[in-house]
Amino acid sequence: MTEWTQRPARDVPIPAPYDEAEAETDHREDAADEEMPRVHITRERVLLFGLFVVSAVAFLYFVLPRIAGLGKTWDRIKEGDPAWLAAAFGLEALSFGGYIILFRTVFTRGETRIEWRESYEITMAGLAATRLFAAAGAGGVVLTAWALRRSGMSRRLVACRMIAFLTLLYGVFMFTFVIDGIGLRAGLFEGSAPFAVTEAASGELAGSVGFGWVGDRDERVGEVGYWMRKDLRGRGLTTRAVGLLSRWALRELDCDRLQLRADEQNVSSQRVAEKAGFTREGVLRSVHFNARLDRRVNFVMFSLLPAELDLPGRVA
Repeated sequence: MTEWTQRPARDVPIPAPYDEAEAETDHREDAADEEMPRVHITRERVLLFGLFVVSAVAFLYFVLPRIAGLGKTWDRIKEGDPAWLAAAFGLEALSFGGYIILFRTVFTRGETRIEWRESYEITMAGLAATRLFAAAGAGGVVLTAWALRRSGMSRRLVACRMIAFLTLLYGVFMFTFVIDGIGLRAGLFEGSAPFAVTEAASGELAGSVGFGWVGDRDERVGEVGYWMRKDLRGRGLTTRAVGLLSRWALRELDCDRLQLRADEQNVSSQRVAEKAGFTREGVLRSVHFNARLDRRVNFVMFSLLPAELDLPGRVA
C-alpha cells in the first residue's frame, strides 16, 4: 500500500493586479525632482531661433532640391495645383491635431502636469526625433518617454500607456493599408501598379516599371512608365522589364491599348519602346512644362495592342 504525503506548499509570489492609481504613486518620490523643462526666452535665444528658421528655409529651397532622388518631388510641388496643395497642408495640420488629441487621451488621464501646451511640445518633439533618428520610430518613443517621466509619471505607467498609444496610432495605419490593399485588388480604387526591377545577383534596386489606366477604366486604355539607374542602362534591363509588364497588362488585365510616352529629346527611351514592340504614332507637342529641365516637353507617343504581342522581333 502506497502512502501519499502532501508536501508543504512553497511560498510563490503572486503578482498583484495592475492599478493605475497605485502606479501613479509608486515613484512619486523619484519623480518629484524630475520637473518639466522650462523655456526662458532671451534675446540671444530669439536671435538663434531666427537664424535657425532662415537656415532651414535656405536648406529646403537651395540644398534639398539638389539631393539625389528629390528633384522629381520638388518639380511636382512646383507644378502642383495651389488649391490641392493648400488642402494637403490643411489635412496635414488636422493630422497633427489628431496626434495631439490621441496623446492627451492616452497619457493625461487623472492627475497630470501635462497641459495642452506641453502636449503639443512633446508630440512635435517626438515627431522630429522620429524623422532625425529613423530607427523604426525609436527616437520619438525615447524622447516621449523621457518627457513623461519628467512630468512625474511612473516608469510602469509610462510603459503601459506608451504601448497603448503606439497600438492605437499604428493600428490606424495598418487598417488603412488593409482597406487600400483590398480596394486596389478588387478594383474599387484607381491606382498604378509599379514593379521594382532588381539585380538578380545582389537583389539591389535597379529601377522601376509601372502601369496605370488612362481616363475611364471601361475604355481599357493603359499607360506604362519606367526608370532605370544610370549605371545599369544599356544592358537591356529596361526593355525586358517593359516587355514583361506589357504582356501582363494586355493579357492579365485585358487592356485593349497600351501606350507609352517618351520625351522627344530622350532617344534612349524611345529605343526602349521600339525594342519592346511599341509602334510610334506621332508627337504630342508642348504637352507640359518640366521645371527640372526648364522647358516645355514634346512627347513621342507609342502604342501596343494585344494582337501585336507575338509579332517577330518583339522582346517579351
